[in-house]
Amino acid sequence: MAAMLAALEEIGPGIADLGAEVTFAGFMGEETAQHGSRHFAERYAGQYDFAVVGEPTGCAAVHTHKGSWWLRLHTEGKAVHGSTPERGVNAVTLMLPVVAALDAGFRERLAAPEFRHGVLGDSTINIGMIRGGTRTNIVPDHCTVWLDIRFTPGVHRYGVRRLLEEFLELSGYAGVVRIESDPVCAPLETDAGHPLVVKLAAAGCGTAGATWFCDALWLAEIGGIPSVAAGPGDIAQAHTADEWISVAALEEGVGFYRRFLESV
Repeated sequence: MAAMLAALEEIGPGIADLGAEVTFAGFMGEETAQHGSRHFAERYAGQYDFAVVGEPTGCAAVHTHKGSWWLRLHTEGKAVHGSTPERGVNAVTLMLPVVAALDAGFRERLAAPEFRHGVLGDSTINIGMIRGGTRTNIVPDHCTVWLDIRFTPGVHRYGVRRLLEEFLELSGYAGVVRIESDPVCAPLETDAGHPLVVKLAAAGCGTAGATWFCDALWLAEIGGIPSVAAGPGDIAQAHTADEWISVAALEEGVGFYRRFLESV
């Protein structure tokens, strides 16, 4: 954001002479649910020719990124006193083979050659959290595992939920777990040959893909606006205890955005 605003400030009165009208918009909720970009895309659908979402991409134009599906799997058991576990049904032990199957067989299914993407590679699954039971001396009657699936356009076209449900059915776990789903966020697929993508790539460090998800998807999917993510910095420096960007990278970003705007 700072690099974008600084680029506009440097251009100054020359903004009026650019080959396109430029709008700067700041979106709330970028990290979770993306309410800001969704609202903007709904309100201004079809009114913009191109969008650049500021993300730390090393000044490459990220024209494609993976989709994202967050979900929970639940198992239900029967709680009894921990001294007589044979009288109950342990929801945690019901979940353990499911987790093992997801970490092995389903991970392999996601990485099947037919789903592999030339830029994004393979789809992935992260088993992020697991929680079950209430006390050490009580057989747990519930267990929940939190999953984060990042998927390629090929998996999206097949259906990421369909893929999981088929796996659970074939593995014998369809009747063991219950799926609780957040909305599925599709992958971004903006044409790398789009004239403005080409200009943006030429102003910076070419084109790239990303494993993460960002606001560009909603601008493209809901708003019909060809969108990419691009900006200074490295994603490895984000989401850390001491998130930072170097002054040199910030200055590089200012020049990057300015070169792009002046080339339009």
